[in-house]
Amino acid sequence: MLKRLIYFLFLLMLFAACEEYYTPKIDDVSGHLVVDALITNDLSKNYVHLSTTQGFYDEQAPSSILDATVELVDKNGVILEGTGNITGSFIFKTVPEIGNSYKLRIYYQSFAYESEMVTMPPLPEILNTFLVEKIKKEYFSDIYGVVTPT
Repeated sequence: MLKRLIYFLFLLMLFAACEEYYTPKIDDVSGHLVVDALITNDLSKNYVHLSTTQGFYDEQAPSSILDATVELVDKNGVILEGTGNITGSFIFKTVPEIGNSYKLRIYYQSFAYESEMVTMPPLPEILNTFLVEKIKKEYFSDIYGVVTPT
């Protein structure tokens, strides 16, 4: 009987301890610069997108930054200027050279942000290719709902 009473009291304490709610304190960190960038040897894939952070409880989308200056600087000091568009993305009109080192420099609200120097790697070589045949079957349904292959 004492064993059952101990088990009952243990279960009662277990369920009674689960009633407290935890509400975390979330700091407001909105307004910080966010840089999403990809610089490759392919000119069509190069971009730098600038936006700002938002608070946890904010319902608005993060705002894009249009009034910044984005530069790609090589190890000799040659500057490639980024051209911005209405979505907050910046693109470059020239392709970075393979083997040359570059850093990204951003000027925004009287602040200058710089990345580390990174060497542009060579293009990968394709050594082998594999071809796999894939058969595609298409079906259509007529006005009566009967499904037939084409």
